[in-house]
Amino acid sequence: MFGSGMIGQLAAKAGVNPQDLATKLSQMLPTAIDKLTPTGSIATPTKPA
Repeated sequence: MFGSGMIGQLAAKAGVNPQDLATKLSQMLPTAIDKLTPTGSIATPTKPA
């Protein structure tokens, strides 16, 4: 999902080691995705009538 360049940039901005950031993201992202897509799919916006 994120390339090593992106991880490096994010880690530098956060002031952490890139490996530590990658580990933390791998732990947090599945939970975040599950919470954002509780039915297993991305909700599509509805257009007002």
